[in-house]
Amino acid sequence: MKYIIGTRGSNLALVQANMVKDKLQEKYPEDSFEIKVIKTQGDKILDRPLEAIGQKGVFVKEIEKEILENEVQIGVHSMKDMPAEPEEGLIFTKAWKREDPRDAFIINDHIYGKVKGDSFEILKENAVIGTGSKRRGYQFKKIRPDAEIVDIRGNVETRIRKMYEQNLDGIILAAAGLKRLNKEEVVYKYFSTEEMICAPAQGVLAIEIRKDNLELKEKIDSLSDAESDNEAKGERTYLKEIDGDCHLPIAARCERINEKEYKIDALFGSVDGNKLEKIMLQGDKPEELGKKAAEVIRKKVTGTVYLIGAGPGDPDLLTVKGAKLLEKADCIIYDRLVSKELLGYAKPNAELVYVGKENKKHTLPQSEINRLLVKKALEHEVIVRLKGGDPYVFGRGGEEGIYLNQHQVKWQVVPGVTSAVAGLAYAGIPITHRGISRGFRVVTAHDKDDKLTNLDFESMVKGQETLVFLMGLSKVKEITDNLVSAGMKKDMKAAVVSKATTKEQKVVISDLENLDKEVKKQEIKSPAIIVVGEVVGLAKELDFITRFSLENEKNIILPQIGEKSKLAEELKKNENL
Repeated sequence: MKYIIGTRGSNLALVQANMVKDKLQEKYPEDSFEIKVIKTQGDKILDRPLEAIGQKGVFVKEIEKEILENEVQIGVHSMKDMPAEPEEGLIFTKAWKREDPRDAFIINDHIYGKVKGDSFEILKENAVIGTGSKRRGYQFKKIRPDAEIVDIRGNVETRIRKMYEQNLDGIILAAAGLKRLNKEEVVYKYFSTEEMICAPAQGVLAIEIRKDNLELKEKIDSLSDAESDNEAKGERTYLKEIDGDCHLPIAARCERINEKEYKIDALFGSVDGNKLEKIMLQGDKPEELGKKAAEVIRKKVTGTVYLIGAGPGDPDLLTVKGAKLLEKADCIIYDRLVSKELLGYAKPNAELVYVGKENKKHTLPQSEINRLLVKKALEHEVIVRLKGGDPYVFGRGGEEGIYLNQHQVKWQVVPGVTSAVAGLAYAGIPITHRGISRGFRVVTAHDKDDKLTNLDFESMVKGQETLVFLMGLSKVKEITDNLVSAGMKKDMKAAVVSKATTKEQKVVISDLENLDKEVKKQEIKSPAIIVVGEVVGLAKELDFITRFSLENEKNIILPQIGEKSKLAEELKKNENL
């Protein structure tokens, strides 16, 4: 059988690929193994920091694509450069014998001479140190707070050359790469785990194949090393559970300490390095250690997520607490229905993430929004999840709270004014009224498949309550027909309130028999609220919006919210999504 091994083209990548090729060829002489060099996006862009060009996948996507297409059968990478999960349809084989996982310091011998040492006191004050890793940079700053860390990218040879060209005092590289290239002589000192925790699975080769290639997996796994595989599993489990990316300093070193136990040293920090937490745990199962380490460290470093209801549309209906938190937020994750004017509260440097969705148009599915909340909690102190209306009224706030609990993230809910009440009030419709309606039901009108929700219309008719249907504009005809079929009179008053509490508010008042026709005639747009019940008959009398102009009230002074803020501009870009 002929197998092609895909690899990047650097000297180190080729050495690693040839190591795999030679061992497989020796073990399986009846098969043939060839090397194919594949250039990745990460290889093409060398003038920008890693976080500026994408995630770890920028070094492997092209290789993975060829494995999936069976152009190559084996991909060889450094495991420390791999995402927590392989591409769908691919797997990593068991780890082979691990090379030295430590980091190494290379000193500029043009400045300090050819020396070896066990401390960094030799470095001059404000020494300039090169590394492409925040993990290394932030940990080195703990050793030498006066040091200046500069970004440096490229293969091993390129980084050493840049050290001389830029007159850097030193650079930090992985010991494994230096040893595989037989360049150990350039090392001034190896970092201990106490000084610098390595990247998860540093020194481990990632051998990647198609998931369905079981015969090849068996061949490769026959050369695996059980201890290295256990270490890699512990460290990679930590990486997966912490759910971090290349923008963040993440480190883990799992190693056996006696016949029965392993220990894991783990690190996690914020983007700017102001938060940098280390922990050490012991146990007998590496993967459980990795999971526990992520759980413990998350509790130490995460900020607080606030699930804030933005109200129904009128920016003045935001709660005072909600406004105060918006002013403090480091990151705001916001929906389509959030009022643009509200966003003047955001500070200029707040990170803005739009996750709006309308009917079938999703920027992000809910599962990804949940993960995003955890991710941002690891990066920031105050995270606001800003939702239209109230987080717990068909806002999926409960799902987000449960997910945050499961991932040990602190969170709070700041209730919002729901459109189910305020939207009707702005249309002159009280949701209850003595002698007319003593209660109300609020339901969502469509399910996840965009079909009419399975509702008990007969119970609704018997209840004689005000009925409010949210997210149901496309289902007006089905709703009214079902109510009539269940026994409600055709002339029962009904209304639709579009873009409630905003300047674009539009109200259609009719009855069950004619509501759908009127909605189409007046070209009503979402978001809209459907209300059915005798209280609709009070709209003419209680329509304070038409009857009175609040803008002319001289005795009510509301704070002006700037419309030119960064967040307001972002919303304007997305308002048509």
